[in-house]
Amino acid sequence: MEAGGLPLELWRMILAYLHLPDLGRCSLVCRAWYELILSLDSTRWRQLCLGCTECRHPNWPNQPDVEPESWREAFKQHYLASKTWAKNALDLESSICFSLFRRRKERRTLSVGPGHEFDSLGSALAMASLYDRIVLFPGVYEEQGEIILKVPVEIVGHGKLGEVTLLASIDQHCSTTRLCNLVFMPAWFSPFMFKTTSGHVQFDNCNFENGHIQVHGPGTCQVKFCTFRNTHVFLHNVPLCVLENCEFVGSENNSVTVEGHPSADKNWAYKYLLGLIKSSPSVLPTEASDSLLSLDLESRDQAWSPRTCDIVIEGSQSPTSPTSSSPKPGSKAGSQEAEVGSDGERKE
Repeated sequence: MEAGGLPLELWRMILAYLHLPDLGRCSLVCRAWYELILSLDSTRWRQLCLGCTECRHPNWPNQPDVEPESWREAFKQHYLASKTWAKNALDLESSICFSLFRRRKERRTLSVGPGHEFDSLGSALAMASLYDRIVLFPGVYEEQGEIILKVPVEIVGHGKLGEVTLLASIDQHCSTTRLCNLVFMPAWFSPFMFKTTSGHVQFDNCNFENGHIQVHGPGTCQVKFCTFRNTHVFLHNVPLCVLENCEFVGSENNSVTVEGHPSADKNWAYKYLLGLIKSSPSVLPTEASDSLLSLDLESRDQAWSPRTCDIVIEGSQSPTSPTSSSPKPGSKAGSQEAEVGSDGERKE
């Protein structure tokens, strides 16, 4: 670089002390500075990615020793994913004096812990406003009653994962929420650690131990960099659920149960994915793709409902076995044919 006549390595050492916002500003100076910021991939960007308490190694848990192709891109994906829960948040509100002027709505940060503003999560939630950030400092927080989330908030544990433990039963009644860097355990009065029936919930870098998580449609969830120990996840009529980079410990007592089919009513995920299909014909399967699910282009604008199918059960074999799908001619004993409608009832 020509700026100041300093060697390139010296510039890299100086820029290694900058924080994320300053790196972004430097990359906008000129093309040479942009390329210089990109050259910090294996140094400063790697340090930022691994030092972030809200995420883990990009290849965790399967290949934690393998470095990604780009630490900057991995950190970028972590950062964008952490903002998904508030993507549709209204960051503008009307001014009190003039309706023509707008001002950006500021998010407050509420601190919970010994010597801080609040001593419990429940008291902080009672004072929280839309999209506020609640920080739990190291300690064990046990809530004696069910916590109801009425406004969208972000609950984050301060410090390393494992330093903040939350024994609570949380019921989400708001449109969206995010929980990060927490260890969840069930409260004494309920096995459910978290449940929602309509909103979107995002878990990042959390541990779940000895409890249940329930998401009911049209609610959606996004789970990333989480560990499940003796935990059962129930998904009922959920239109969209993303479990990415997660670890299941003690598989005998872990389970993810998916029941029912999603409904198009009040289903933002259905409308969003349908829009992608309409705008990107390349995502449609080809005739040679036997492993892909066929799409009915004529009825994709209508509300989605499962097609009626015939299920033939032969003897005591499993309906999914190859022999059960094609019964032998004349074998009427022990076999029956049933038609399953869209409501899930069997018609003889």
